[in-house]
Amino acid sequence: MTKARRHLRLSRLSMPLGMVSGPPALIEGDFPHPERMREGAEHNLRQALSLKNAV
Repeated sequence: MTKARRHLRLSRLSMPLGMVSGPPALIEGDFPHPERMREGAEHNLRQALSLKNAV
């Protein structure tokens, strides 16, 4: 596997992980629709977990 391909795979994994860590911080604040943020975080967590074997 080339270095560029490994980098692409890691980038694909890191994007959903970043979207998992941000929303819970907003939920703790006064965000008007915390359930939507929770759903988004859970979706991105599932996506990240499905990609973990690809890296």
